[in-house]
Amino acid sequence: MKKIFGAGILAGIAILASDLVVGKFFEFIFPAIKGEYQSGVFRPWSDPRMMLYFLYPFIVGLILAFAWSKIKIFFTDKTTLNRGMNFGLLAWLFFVLPGMFVTYTSFVVSLTLVLSWTVSGFAGMILAAAILVKTNP
Repeated sequence: MKKIFGAGILAGIAILASDLVVGKFFEFIFPAIKGEYQSGVFRPWSDPRMMLYFLYPFIVGLILAFAWSKIKIFFTDKTTLNRGMNFGLLAWLFFVLPGMFVTYTSFVVSLTLVLSWTVSGFAGMILAAAILVKTNP
């Protein structure tokens, strides 16, 4: 259990970092995204509940660490890189894509914003999976 917790926290850090880096990259390329965050659709950063946003990557990291501990036997590639990529892709397909579909179809946000979240989700899942495969082979 201690191994799962530690790996999950590391995976959460990777997810958070990739969210922040990819988000800033998209804001640089598509400056209108920054305006969407300030459009009133999202809570302002001054709202204390917004701090809970930073728990999300750690919750996902812990869930991924637990899932990896249960299903890693099905990932039989010889290399750590391939195992991590395959698990990360699977996690992205299950965690990110359905959420982004429902977000785009039900919220008043741009396709560009949803694509930025989709890309950051992909990066986060791949990084988190690589960490999990490395820490719990």
